[in-house]
Amino acid sequence: ELAVSDASEASVEARIAEEMKKIEAPLLVLASTYKVLHDEGQRVKLEDLKEVEVDVESGAEISKKDRLAMREIADENWSQYPRLHAAVVEGFDAALQNPANRFYIARYRGEMLGFVRFDDLKNGNVYAGSLNIRPELRGSSLGETILKMAIVQESRNHPVEATAYPKLPIAERYIGDFGFVVSGMIPNFEKTGEAFFKMEIDPRANPSYRYLNAPLAEIKKDARPRPPARIESEPFVLQFDLHGDYNAFLEACNQILRDGGMVMTAYRRDRKEPGMVWVGFEPKATASAASSAAGKKARR
Repeated sequence: ELAVSDASEASVEARIAEEMKKIEAPLLVLASTYKVLHDEGQRVKLEDLKEVEVDVESGAEISKKDRLAMREIADENWSQYPRLHAAVVEGFDAALQNPANRFYIARYRGEMLGFVRFDDLKNGNVYAGSLNIRPELRGSSLGETILKMAIVQESRNHPVEATAYPKLPIAERYIGDFGFVVSGMIPNFEKTGEAFFKMEIDPRANPSYRYLNAPLAEIKKDARPRPPARIESEPFVLQFDLHGDYNAFLEACNQILRDGGMVMTAYRRDRKEPGMVWVGFEPKATASAASSAAGKKARR
């Protein structure tokens, strides 16, 4: 059990918390610098950032100090979602105990920035979970870049599966920028009463999707008030007010993904219209369609 239950572990946790506070200033400098460069449109690679390192470690190789630091980051990230907090942190504790799992861990000057876990599945795919970045890095795009690098690396050889909470701001980045599409809904994630997206990345299929990484203006242009008569026949975009009727959004997505043979390839917000979201759906790509799309791009 990772839960701190005795005085010695409580003492270790307290010391880690104190150490993490001491490095907040340099972390904020790093995050703000990266954000400025990112906002200016400059492509900054992780290898360009001095003193930022990414290691791949199995669950058995992670030190006790790092385990506690990782748990503290996950605990703080999910504390703002009370209905999910206990289930997510409990699942993370279990994942840390599994020596077969591998974690990509990013560090700055030896201190943890963020991490993501990968599990090998029986179907030959890889499951990505425990995506967490330090709270101080929110909004800087640095943490997301770290996580994206790990996911891209893993998806080179295997399709990657994952889940995401629709209310998380980063969910928009997962669908499109990270390369995920939503293949289904989990109506009652871990018996929490909250719905989650079921996502996947298949690099062979992604080139055939129209809305994946398309400009927001192009996606909004295709928005319509209701799905077409034949859902499985063409790509389309629906607009929802998540503040007004979140349940209607969930019900529509569940029906389209379950009954229409579709995947969600866009989940986009506009800062000028708070609460509104534009959701793109497309027929799930077949191997032949993906090959054809890749061929057309290569000939351009």
